[in-house]
Amino acid sequence: MNAAGTMGTLAETVEGRQWLISEECLPLTIEYVANLLSNPNLWTGSNSALVLARISISEEGCFKVLQHPKCKEIVSKLIASLGMDEAGRGMNAAFAIGRICDLEEGRTSLLSLPESEKMISMLAKMLCCDDTGASKNACFALSCLATNFNGHSRILKNVHSDDVIRCLSELLSAEDTETGWFSAMTLHTLASHPRGCQRLREHPEVSQALEAANKKPDLGEDLKEEVSITLEILKRIAKPSVPIVSVTGRSSVEAMWERTSTKSGFAIKYQLFDGTKCFYQGPELQCSVNDLTPNTQYLIRLRVCTEIEESPFSEAVHITTDEDVPGPPENLRILGATVTQLKIGWEPPLETSGLLKGYYVYNGKHMVEHTYELSSIITGLATNSNYDIQVS
Repeated sequence: MNAAGTMGTLAETVEGRQWLISEECLPLTIEYVANLLSNPNLWTGSNSALVLARISISEEGCFKVLQHPKCKEIVSKLIASLGMDEAGRGMNAAFAIGRICDLEEGRTSLLSLPESEKMISMLAKMLCCDDTGASKNACFALSCLATNFNGHSRILKNVHSDDVIRCLSELLSAEDTETGWFSAMTLHTLASHPRGCQRLREHPEVSQALEAANKKPDLGEDLKEEVSITLEILKRIAKPSVPIVSVTGRSSVEAMWERTSTKSGFAIKYQLFDGTKCFYQGPELQCSVNDLTPNTQYLIRLRVCTEIEESPFSEAVHITTDEDVPGPPENLRILGATVTQLKIGWEPPLETSGLLKGYYVYNGKHMVEHTYELSSIITGLATNSNYDIQVS
């Protein structure tokens, strides 16, 4: 116990730590210290965990542990040492694990172990305990695990994930500002991946706790920054601006809109609607809508969506497509005739597509009259002759 304690004291300073790491006997020392983690005397185990924790403070020390021939056995023993105890063995082991997890190689190695799920569960329990030191170091280890996509996913899938999110929210208001910063940093890390953002939004106490912390006048600059960034990530998509829509013909319009940004990590898509009918869905900031009905009013609205949420609809834009050419007059017929005149009549077209502006009467290719009536008299005709009469 005393020897491990002395080594822990030596490794407390940068000079002592560097001396210990540079010694040829370091691999053997790491192995012996790791074996003492399971010593029945908790204080011996705690001092041994402290040695590994202080060696791992430097990146070089972490690599020495990871490159040790018995690395898997060593980190497995660190995992077995996690927990709450009066001597602080679990607290020191959690710090050592956090430092190892701070390296990509370390995260990959730890998450590949059969005991990795137990490690996450024990860190979750330590996070929620009353021991400030154990809670802080567990928070640090979880935040390092969460920076890896696999680690992030494993934390959220763990049976204790809801407790982790709840405890992190509560720790934001801890008297110890360092604990508050660790909790804010871990929430920030969890929110930085889309699925984590979704999970945090499902817990209303998270945003409430972040808002409460953000309003504190004496909040430290570093903590305030973590809180502010996390709140930005968790913001839901706001109502978009009104799209700009231009009529380009009797059956088409062009629409464009402003870009919406989000820090949640999810890809943004835009949806253009008339009522419940969606004309367009995609990532672009403009689109052409075709095959509309001529001379028809549309109420165009924009909505922004991601994989997990939809914004409110924008205000509607009222547009009317251009009029189309009306259909042909119906039931063209001769109402009366003389040797030099014909009186013809017709019915309005079935499809008007707007306001009718009159009818043109033709005798062959010659326009005889433009009229608003449903009949016309054609004069100056020759007797016993054929004529091609048309109305459009």
